[in-house]
Amino acid sequence: MRLFYCQVFSYIQFATISDLSNNYTVLKEEFEALKAENEQLLSWTPSTELAMTIIEEVIQIDISKYQATLASTSPTAETRADLGGIVEEEYIYNLVNIQSNFELRLRFRSGHFSQFVLTQLEGYPNYPPIYTQQQSTDVLQATKDIIQRYKAVTNDTYLDEVYSLLSTTTNTNEDQKFGNTKLRLSMYGSNARALIMYTENEVDFEAKCLSISFQNNTNKFIVTSFTDDWFLYKVGNTQINVSRDQAILAAKESIRDFSWTVNGQKISNFQIIDNQVSVVFYPKTRSEPLTLIPYWVVTLPLDQTYPEGTNSIVAGVWADTGEVVNIYTSTSR
Repeated sequence: MRLFYCQVFSYIQFATISDLSNNYTVLKEEFEALKAENEQLLSWTPSTELAMTIIEEVIQIDISKYQATLASTSPTAETRADLGGIVEEEYIYNLVNIQSNFELRLRFRSGHFSQFVLTQLEGYPNYPPIYTQQQSTDVLQATKDIIQRYKAVTNDTYLDEVYSLLSTTTNTNEDQKFGNTKLRLSMYGSNARALIMYTENEVDFEAKCLSISFQNNTNKFIVTSFTDDWFLYKVGNTQINVSRDQAILAAKESIRDFSWTVNGQKISNFQIIDNQVSVVFYPKTRSEPLTLIPYWVVTLPLDQTYPEGTNSIVAGVWADTGEVVNIYTSTSR
């Protein structure tokens, strides 16, 4: 009997060790696969020199006045399936001195600069970064300056027309257009935004744009974010066969039998507040992940607030075909 128990124990011990060994092998293989994938992704990562070029030459922050460190979690890289499988990388820098602590985030897509974001983490409220050059006190001039410096660094051909538009612009109270480029300047309190978008056949493609956000600090316009996704997207078509009013009618018709369930309760008997319907024209991607197609977003306010705060229904309408898609409830109007 004793021998039997010893044999059973030995078998269990062997099986346990075998399982642990197998688990270790599987985990090791998974780890090595993830490591290889990450190394492959990071091999696409732009050099630190390129990131620093954006910070120092385009944004003009004086790095010598700070202790600059790269965050321990940076750089990172991931494959964006929703953007056609491109590789997106991110750098995070911290700039610290006796007065303040700034975080700088830089995003690259397919090896091309895509976004810069500046955030003050510590220090005197709204203490501006230290620059190598004097920053402009005029938002239009500040926009011209940053595009000129960016153009010198990247040499992207689409920036030629962008800069031509900015060079001839004097009126900031309304949209300005040159060729296939449109400029829209917005002011709100101490903040401002310059949106430079692609336009064709009177159709504005806002996703294909350069966007610069400023904060007026001590009478100078400080860049808080700079985004370039112009290079990323292309235009599929400019056909608007469905008008704004037709999009509203199509959206209303599509939700006649629409319902949703909350905590087992089906909600279907609702009314739309017609005089509060809102429509936004915003081309987006359809079958091809980086190709923009004209698109209406219709928000239909409800007659009351339903469970979980639902107070509107949103429907998307393709402006070229009239097809209604992406119907969902919303908690904001």
